[in-house]
Amino acid sequence: MIILPTSKGFLKKGSPIINWLIGGVNNTLIGSADGINWIDIQSPLTSSASISAIHHNGSIWIIGNTLGEMAYSSNGISWTLLTSLTYSINSINYARNLRVACGNSGRLWSSNDGISWSRITTSGIATNTNYTVIKYAQISSTNYAWFMGGGIAACSLDLNTWINWNRAGGSIWGFYTTMIWLSSVGGGPLTKHWVVNSAYSANSTIY
Repeated sequence: MIILPTSKGFLKKGSPIINWLIGGVNNTLIGSADGINWIDIQSPLTSSASISAIHHNGSIWIIGNTLGEMAYSSNGISWTLLTSLTYSINSINYARNLRVACGNSGRLWSSNDGISWSRITTSGIATNTNYTVIKYAQISSTNYAWFMGGGIAACSLDLNTWINWNRAGGSIWGFYTTMIWLSSVGGGPLTKHWVVNSAYSANSTIY
């Protein structure tokens, strides 16, 4: 399972029928079985909005857009529209039988089946922050935590109580391994950080 930025939006591998999906501006959605031959796919989302999140966990595809609309598909071709979440959906991840999505204005949602979604009650994160990525990663030999990045970075053990790493505007750019995350702090250099027991630790500049 990978997700890569492309000129059109997001590229994701997963389904045995459609192995790759690209989504982007103006509701663009194309799919491929081999990564070479591509077909246009009709998305039920609003045509003027951009597809901002694509997810597949082995059973269904899920797409979300900048209006908070979502749809799911078992084959990547035929889609069923879901109840709108109203706020832009920027990232979807899956861990321990739970799908979690993050979006604008500090919104965070969860779903057991990828079809019915509910907002997660949170503390420690501001509602005026737009989160663009959510990740589930190992922080010790036995413990795992959720991480969100956007205008700031935050982490949580239970998705409800968050530790806000407000590093002068630092944000998560990506995850190098399950133990290291990358951030840009206040427009400064790209730095690497180790996470121990969900607390911010010392960092060293890598770029």
